Amino acid sequence: MGNSRILFLIIVLTSFLSVFQPVAAQETGQSSSTKEFDGTERARDLLDTWRGQRKVLNEAKEILDQTLKANPNNYKALKELARYYVKKGFINKKDMEVEGRILSVSQFEPGSLESAESTLKKALSIKPDYAEGYILLGHVYTKQLKFKLAREALTKAESIGTNDPWLHMNWAELLGSTGEKEAATNRCMQVIKSGTTDKALLMSAYGGLIGHHEMKPYNNANDIYKKMMEIDPKNAWLRGNYADFLRIQLGAYDESIKYAREALRIMDYGVGRQILANCLYAKSADLVINHKGTENEAQKCFDEAFQINPHLDLVMAYQGSLPNTLALVKYLITKGISVDARAEDGSTALMIASNRGRNDVVLALLSLGADPNAVAQTGWTALLGAADHGHTEVFKTLLAHGANPHQRINSWDAAALAQAKGHTKLAQFIKQYTSNATPKPLSPEIGKKD
Repeated sequence: MGNSRILFLIIVLTSFLSVFQPVAAQETGQSSSTKEFDGTERARDLLDTWRGQRKVLNEAKEILDQTLKANPNNYKALKELARYYVKKGFINKKDMEVEGRILSVSQFEPGSLESAESTLKKALSIKPDYAEGYILLGHVYTKQLKFKLAREALTKAESIGTNDPWLHMNWAELLGSTGEKEAATNRCMQVIKSGTTDKALLMSAYGGLIGHHEMKPYNNANDIYKKMMEIDPKNAWLRGNYADFLRIQLGAYDESIKYAREALRIMDYGVGRQILANCLYAKSADLVINHKGTENEAQKCFDEAFQINPHLDLVMAYQGSLPNTLALVKYLITKGISVDARAEDGSTALMIASNRGRNDVVLALLSLGADPNAVAQTGWTALLGAADHGHTEVFKTLLAHGANPHQRINSWDAAALAQAKGHTKLAQFIKQYTSNATPKPLSPEIGKKD
């Protein structure tokens, strides 16, 4: 009789618990028959803490695979899987021309963003009113440079309604990419003023202020970096970026080396090593060219940098195009590197500086003998780049230093390039200048592509 009662109680309790199973399951799209494994929150927490560690990503992926094996319709797990693809696929950032602007564009492994996009679309097919899914989809589209689709996705999230502050951050990223700097800054400020304790979100917001030409009261990038390091003291990437800022913007070479080394102590990563090398090269140049130290000190810095990055042509092309690098350019010249050294696509430091509109750097490079008529493998020159981007002062500087005004890329001359991008006044100036200038024979290299 005792055993029968126990059996009866077990049956009753089992039936009672099964009544509540479907409700919890349906919230994430789970089957109502049994309680499946769901590690979505654990995977999300892991992805939130990721700072480039492969181990963290691998653990998150294993949890998500197990979760989705138990329930393929778990839309929240699918969203986290999309985040995994974005994080795993990230390589580095590279300055690129996008819709007439030079942007720092994230580079990803082929197929990673596409995997994130398709995974999010599957989640949204399961849960069409999933606002957070659209927020992340907007981010993915922005990374793919599909700005129209990104705007549609973020607008959709707003129309559904959500309190997720990442909506503002992803809007800020999109608006910054499309040249709407003030609107982007305002979105970053909304995140900061929201009182969020999400470290990753705060870091993105403060970083956005720096990237979007920050406005008051956050107009001091140095202070912003220090605030960010208080929030996330073990973020290697942040310290590496700060080292770059100290080197390029402030010329604080000792401090930049210090933070670059701190970044690498936290995590040994490729970009961090490149940053340290650049800081060491800059320091060695400062010691010699500006007479701030001995040849032995300079050589020690140079040798360490050379061990990390021996490609001095690339150092000249990329680092020589930045502000406050005149000493570095002079120093590399003493090492036998041409001021017209080429990047991978044949661009010189002068071409890159012209594209960025850095007239101060252009003047400095020309004073050191940079060739204003050098041609990249793509057919572009410094003058054509300045016309295409509407940099009038740079264009005039190049002309004053011997640039051929009759250069072409394919059938396009400088005036046509400027006009096509809406730089009407510059186009008119070029037409008037070239009509009065004595025609010059074009180099056979100009306009040709390898």
